Amino acid sequence: MKKNTAELSPSHWINLALVPPAAVSFYGALRNVFRGGHFQDFQWSGAHLAFRHIDPYHQALIHDPNHYILLTQAPNYLHELYLLLLPFGALSFHAAEPYWTLMNCLFTAISVLMLRQIYNLDRSRTILIALLLLISTPFRIALGAGTEALLELLLFCLVFHCASLVGSGIATGLSYFKYSFSPVLFLYFFFTKRYKLLAISLLPPLLGLLLMWLLVHGNLFTLAIEPFLVSRISVAPGLGDLMTVLHYIFDKTFSKTGDLAYAAIATSAGYAFYLSRHRELSPQRAAAAIAVASLMFFTHLTHDYVLLVIPLAACVAGPLSRAKVLVLSAIGIIWYGVKIVPMFGYSYAVLTTTSIIVFSLLAAVLVLLGQLDAPLPAREMQLSAETAATQ
Repeated sequence: MKKNTAELSPSHWINLALVPPAAVSFYGALRNVFRGGHFQDFQWSGAHLAFRHIDPYHQALIHDPNHYILLTQAPNYLHELYLLLLPFGALSFHAAEPYWTLMNCLFTAISVLMLRQIYNLDRSRTILIALLLLISTPFRIALGAGTEALLELLLFCLVFHCASLVGSGIATGLSYFKYSFSPVLFLYFFFTKRYKLLAISLLPPLLGLLLMWLLVHGNLFTLAIEPFLVSRISVAPGLGDLMTVLHYIFDKTFSKTGDLAYAAIATSAGYAFYLSRHRELSPQRAAAAIAVASLMFFTHLTHDYVLLVIPLAACVAGPLSRAKVLVLSAIGIIWYGVKIVPMFGYSYAVLTTTSIIVFSLLAAVLVLLGQLDAPLPAREMQLSAETAATQ
């Protein structure tokens, strides 16, 4: 027998209240897709050039004299991404737009379902994190601009969801396409001696490089470093990461691609080592902490902050605590507060202040996550033990 409205729990009422803003946010993202000129970050141009046997990185580095690269689709990702996108590159840009939008919707749904299993969430809490994600500014930008952030979210969740060593290793390797998320994850697995997993993870990017070379020819070594060279000229400062904060505060003494990168790598290595020393750390909290640390240390634009749904899921799992409320509040400020920034303009002072605030909130989340650890559910404990035994 169905429950009547009087018998609905508070969590159901909260979910019902979130449905209208989630629908409006989703509609806003779709409107950007089909309004024209707003699907600027879909990496169609690189995939289309590779499909035509043209090196997309070289075109970007010579400033695209033939105007092959549309909008802001500078190819600064690893080669494996453009091979995954080859079916879209075979289509015209406007024909590919709705299909990529559909894929991003599927990535979102699958990611939420994986988070439900990773954090042992019931249906009501799963719906809650899905609705909060849909309402967020990062999701609206990611879907509306056609970015690859939701694909990265899917792969990141797969890394911790897969029970098999091979599956987790392949997911890790595919996630390297957006290499600003790679260092903390790679170093954490290195310091925890997951050497077999890391060896498997190198296969997708190496295979991607080889297949791209077979498509576009040229010098293999040059092709290998071209994504990083494109990043030096095409990646803007982020929202609230260490590299962005240093860029704004020490603009005259830190170069964007030199000292900033070294500072971020050194800091991420220190944090990954610190995290790896916690032997009692559960995979659930490790996933949440690595997601936040990745956003905190390396340059990321607003759409990449969809990965905060991972610590969000960690917080809604189990009973609420003061630490969880504080984490939820910090995520809420980042997700929903960032859209008020344009009201103050984009002056140097505003951007600097925003980056410091967001960085501080991420740092607070990282500290508070240390208080959220809980025993693994029986199934996850068994899978974790089996996976660790194969290392």
